[in-house]
Amino acid sequence: MRHWYLQQADRTREGGGSRGGIRTRDGEDWALEIGQNQYATPDLFALAVLHDEIVEFLKLYRDESALAAELYSRYSNLKDAAQESLRNKG
Repeated sequence: MRHWYLQQADRTREGGGSRGGIRTRDGEDWALEIGQNQYATPDLFALAVLHDEIVEFLKLYRDESALAAELYSRYSNLKDAAQESLRNKG
């Protein structure tokens, strides 16, 4: 599990945005950084924190489970599409 933090950006307002981040696997940089007044739902944030374990699980069981195979395939395709999108914006 990666090191993370998440806090409300404006504690005086309910839902006033959030800031936070999730470290890279080696802990040297941020894999995900949420700036002030941006929003992050705790459920999606938790999935991002457990990213490494989830991907490892899907890889391990993709030959035994049609669901694991489908999820890993979709994950790989979305990751590739995101990388391509970043290349096209630069």
